[in-house]
Amino acid sequence: MSNRAFAAVILLFLCVAAPANAETNDRLLLEQARADIEARNLAHDGTRFGYTIQNTSHGDEVSVFSIQFDPSLDHGQQWAVVSPSAAEDSALYEQAVQRVTWGNNLGPEVMADQALIVRKIFAEGIDHFNFLHEENERAIYQFKIEDLAFFSEGNEQVAKMSKFLTGELSINTTTSRLQSIRIYARKPFKPVVVAKVKTVDIQIEFAPAWDDGPLVQVGTQQHIAGSAMFRKFTEKSGQIFSDFKRK
Repeated sequence: MSNRAFAAVILLFLCVAAPANAETNDRLLLEQARADIEARNLAHDGTRFGYTIQNTSHGDEVSVFSIQFDPSLDHGQQWAVVSPSAAEDSALYEQAVQRVTWGNNLGPEVMADQALIVRKIFAEGIDHFNFLHEENERAIYQFKIEDLAFFSEGNEQVAKMSKFLTGELSINTTTSRLQSIRIYARKPFKPVVVAKVKTVDIQIEFAPAWDDGPLVQVGTQQHIAGSAMFRKFTEKSGQIFSDFKRK
């Protein structure tokens, strides 16, 4: 066994050696969740994997298309449409093609599988997370978006709105694993004079890509609504990431 693999095994042992439950110290649970992420990333450093995205948007009608990523293919051919076919729904197929074309035109340094792996959520430590309560085998912690560069770094719009938003993080009390992050606005706000945001609610779910694999993003749901220049806008959409396969 290599030194890296051995270290990963030790970290995983430390994560599960003291199972979390209702009596577990909330700080310990955060440390266990952070150690779990680090151990998984150490064990699978450089591992490539393929997956499928099911994209859903809610407009006048619910629209669903699926695309697939395979890092073992040549650059420019790694993304492909799964469904629907052009014969089944030409307009929706064209949306999927546009998303695939965009992905295939990204530079070779952009690795879509690695982008799903959880890495930096606890990069600034655990002190920014404050325990709220426990429900449905989840320990819920609150944090301020502006306190964590991870959520706004490189994203000017998020950085500007961060003071209006609240973050919540949940950890499964049975597995001691990070399970979800929610970012939302407690009340309507005006990021600029000519716009008012009534609703921001973004939910991100996490799970291992496979039993002992890296912790990855497996689903998102977002609802954003408001008005700008006297015109209302609303967006409801979601993504499901599945069929993870090592390549």
